[in-house]
Amino acid sequence: MLEKAHLLLQQGRYRDAEKEIAQALAAEPENDEAHALLARLKIDSGHAADALAPINEAIRLEPTSYYYFYLRAFAHYRLDQNLAATSDLDQSLQLYPYAAGTYGLYAYVLIDDKKFEAALAKANEGLQIDGTDELCLNARSMALNKLGRVNEAIDTMRYSLANEPDSDFTHATVGWNYLEKGQHKTSIDHFREALRINPESETAKAGLKEALKSKIPPYRWLLMYSMWLANQGRGVQIGMTIGLYIAFRMVGGVLAKLPVPFNYIGIGLVVLYLLMVVSSWILNPIANLILSFHPEGRYAISRSERLIGQLVGASLVSAVGLWVWSLLWHASPFSQHALLPAAICMAIATFALAQLELPIHLKTASNRTRIAAIMALAGVLIAAAQLLSLPAADACYVVLVVLAVALTWVNALARR
Repeated sequence: MLEKAHLLLQQGRYRDAEKEIAQALAAEPENDEAHALLARLKIDSGHAADALAPINEAIRLEPTSYYYFYLRAFAHYRLDQNLAATSDLDQSLQLYPYAAGTYGLYAYVLIDDKKFEAALAKANEGLQIDGTDELCLNARSMALNKLGRVNEAIDTMRYSLANEPDSDFTHATVGWNYLEKGQHKTSIDHFREALRINPESETAKAGLKEALKSKIPPYRWLLMYSMWLANQGRGVQIGMTIGLYIAFRMVGGVLAKLPVPFNYIGIGLVVLYLLMVVSSWILNPIANLILSFHPEGRYAISRSERLIGQLVGASLVSAVGLWVWSLLWHASPFSQHALLPAAICMAIATFALAQLELPIHLKTASNRTRIAAIMALAGVLIAAAQLLSLPAADACYVVLVVLAVALTWVNALARR
């Protein structure tokens, strides 16, 4: 039954494999291999959290198996629990230091922690054991790429592809490496090849989506900046967020006091900073909206991404329309006092909609999603209240703006 389950698992037939494992466990509840195989099934099917219970049971039954600790480390890695993953990998290597794949996974955990030199060292350790190990080769190329050693990274990628020309994982890794270097056309070819080999590869799907959106120049610039910033330490990330704001305020303030036309430079810097902030919030859903009309891109994005893109696009058009209307208020039945706050409320709704994760389940939704939904709804309702000149509209508007500014800073720091 376990051999059959293993074969079904390789074919991606998770439900059938789980039935076979369940029968094996019913016949032999203390079978550690069955518990471990169930854990692997949960990981492969995208339910890493559900893998911890069966792998813990497998380790309890057979605490000397290096592979079980490796498997638990993989589950922790998928759950972004890198400290726990590192502990399990250390235990796995203590039990058996000759498994190249363990070093490869260790390298990926270190890459996640921005420890690129250490990741390269771990990948090289694994390659000393097995010079063709796929995990180690991909981790090595990624670490070299992030260290800026581009030529060595390309040589490693070529060697990896020569060894595994039909590996969707290798093609996806190569695609991400090229995408990080701004070569989105080359990355698209590798993501397409990965999906040809394995149409269910989530890594390749995500990469193809980003690569296609990178055809839009503003999004490409933002993605390059985001990837560069993601490779920096948390201190650098927070410092960049606060430092950019302080620098623009100081330089813009000084230049704004200069006589015409020099003061326009200060105004331009402030506008540039605002455009950077705005684009970082809404460019992704707008790019998804544009991608939904692309013959290939519409299959790369999900229904929720398409819907969020449409909502953000409609809200943005409303905000801009109300703002333009406020400039032409003398030709409007509404007062300028109502139109400009309504435009700002719709802009806040736009930013909030860009943070949504659909579908929204009240019991399981994250706090970020709940807050975004409330802010979006409040923005639309208060905009309507402003246009209708309702008594409490001005007070609600002030509260909404204060909350929006506070949440913007909190989210910006949290994302770093």
